[in-house]
Amino acid sequence: MPWLHQMFEAFEDYRRQRQQEEATERDALAAQQLEAMKIFENADLSGSDFEDDNNGGFYDHEHRKKKDKRKDEKKIKHKRKHKTQNLNEA
Repeated sequence: MPWLHQMFEAFEDYRRQRQQEEATERDALAAQQLEAMKIFENADLSGSDFEDDNNGGFYDHEHRKKKDKRKDEKKIKHKRKHKTQNLNEA
């Protein structure tokens, strides 16, 4: 049964090829991670992008108040609209 041996050899060849491809992918990923780590290590973290601006970092209280006020105004407007529609239907 030579065809059976050919099947096993083909499968072994496929498995070796797949293992080589996986090893290549792992090496490429490791190289990318190493490059990212080098960039991170060499980054200047003392820049103004990371400084505290005395308002709690990224949270801006005044902006939040304005946003909440606009949201509340929208809710009131929406309620008024539906209230008048319901009165017109009745």
